[in-house]
Amino acid sequence: MDLKYRKPLVTIIALNYNQEKYLIETLNSIASQEYDNIELIITDDCSIDKSVNLVREWLKLEKRKLSTKLVLNTTNIGICATLNKALNESNGEYISIVACDDIITKNKISKQVSALNATKDSVACVYSDAEVIDENGKIISNSWISHRRPQRLSGNIFEEILEHNHVLLQSSLIKVDHLKDVGGFDQELSFEDLDINLRLAKNYEYIYTDMISCKYRKHSNGTSESLYSTHLNSYITALIKHTGDNNRQNLLIKKKISQRIRNSYFLSQKRIQLSKKNLEYLDENSITYRTPNKTLYHLVKRTYKPLSKLKKYFLTNRRNISIFDKN
Repeated sequence: MDLKYRKPLVTIIALNYNQEKYLIETLNSIASQEYDNIELIITDDCSIDKSVNLVREWLKLEKRKLSTKLVLNTTNIGICATLNKALNESNGEYISIVACDDIITKNKISKQVSALNATKDSVACVYSDAEVIDENGKIISNSWISHRRPQRLSGNIFEEILEHNHVLLQSSLIKVDHLKDVGGFDQELSFEDLDINLRLAKNYEYIYTDMISCKYRKHSNGTSESLYSTHLNSYITALIKHTGDNNRQNLLIKKKISQRIRNSYFLSQKRIQLSKKNLEYLDENSITYRTPNKTLYHLVKRTYKPLSKLKKYFLTNRRNISIFDKN
């Protein structure tokens, strides 16, 4: 049999947390797939809305012969721990991950299975482009990738992901053995995509398929300062993990961290707290940013004394200042 036409079992993990407004649309997009050898694992990370009841009703009404599992967390354990839990429950050769506020196109799995079947063992993932939609399903952008402008889409794209973070898990299909080989998802992080893409891309190749395979929903509601700090720490931690002997990549990591922290000041206007480990990295690498009046200042220090001077400067110049926890 031509490997291109082989029909391996594909596990789709549908991640839900308080998505009662959108999850039925997501589940219907999964049930409408042209590909018919699918195992669906629906996870719920202790939602407090009506999500679980809606899922149970959908499972009763769904007439398609779709192998399904419902994995319910009794406490909120986070997205990465939930993914590892679902990964251990999976039986598929390939895996696709979708949040329960996004939508996958009906030919996503069939097209990507054909592409992944044709690859060598050196390839871990095929991925595609995505449309970006708002809370009401209105298209914000026809292309997720075009705004990020990676130089290379296929092959060894570790540095492209590091620079542009252009690979959406919703648009991807991954070989399960390769995902397990890199250790699954890091449960110390608050989000999954950047870190797992970097670890896979560091060890394997990626293949781009030129199609729209999903609709990624972008929400306009703000993120709390506490959650913003958690995500920022996870972002920095995910990048620091990949520092090593490659000076080019180390400089790129330093650049991306500096940009993200600068944006935390001047775009988000959030008060942020960084972990001791991340503060030490910033201090050791003298990560700085440029203020609007073009004066170069150190962003953070590890004690309150220099921080008080920085705060005084910002207050004098009417800038927003964030207080960092030194622990």
